[in-house]
Amino acid sequence: MRSLKVIYRIWHLQVWSDDDLKLTRQEHESISKAVKRGDREAAASAAQTHLASLKRRILNRTS
Repeated sequence: MRSLKVIYRIWHLQVWSDDDLKLTRQEHESISKAVKRGDREAAASAAQTHLASLKRRILNRTS
């Protein structure tokens, strides 16, 4: 839970481009669709992909 709070704070401190927001929306949609299908493996994979992408984008912005 603590890491989510950190990500939330960083997210709001950053100035995200339209491309960042579009990518995040697409990643969330992938997770949501997998959950709706009941495909746990696909949902987990999509969530891991999203978190890795988010981490990479945050680190690129803060360096």
